Amino acid sequence: MKKILTLGFILNLFCQNIFAQVSSNLTQSPMNAIMLQNMQKIVRDGKMIDNQIEGSPFLNDNFIEGKVITSNGTFEPVTLRYNIFQDVMEFEMERKIYYLEPGNQVKEVIMGEDTFVVKAYMRNNKPVFGYLKVLETGKLSLYQKKNRAFKEAQPPKALESEAHPARFIKESDEYFLEMNGDDLRLVKNAKEILAVNNKADLEARVKKAGISMKNENGMVKLVKMINEMN
Repeated sequence: MKKILTLGFILNLFCQNIFAQVSSNLTQSPMNAIMLQNMQKIVRDGKMIDNQIEGSPFLNDNFIEGKVITSNGTFEPVTLRYNIFQDVMEFEMERKIYYLEPGNQVKEVIMGEDTFVVKAYMRNNKPVFGYLKVLETGKLSLYQKKNRAFKEAQPPKALESEAHPARFIKESDEYFLEMNGDDLRLVKNAKEILAVNNKADLEARVKKAGISMKNENGMVKLVKMINEMN
């Protein structure tokens, strides 16, 4: 994995004539209204993402072609990857790596077959903005929040010959339900979605269709079914 130094970042509006000094390429796009912070000389929490750390903070280590849709317009094409641990979108430009935090100016990021939107959701009883993967949209929408954790290196325990290296760990995904544009509701499974959308004969349809109440696929199928009934 290419070595990258990272930090918590801020997405800010910036005037066109100053932003043009960052990259002449971006002045041809509405994206020039957004200031992109250079990651190369910044360290986040003293943690360096390098080959000495096991696992990956990214959805995909490779950059893939995509586009960024903002409140000021669309920026494309651009090569992107999603840093799950930092919850930022990274992209390459002129041999440098830049990031986009999930600020409310960013509306949608499309990478290959995946689409992410910026939404506010509750974290530790406080609203935060984050990148959520779109699973299903309509009057009822379902989003997925990817999660990664970082575990510091640990010395060897008793009877162990080697230390445990620092590593990124995949954590359980979270799912959020949005009803008619209202605040997001955290849901754990299709059963919880069914409980808040108990329409006439819906449960019978679910049983007939054999929709699972326990996994992501069942949640997506259920939300799609509810939208088709509306």
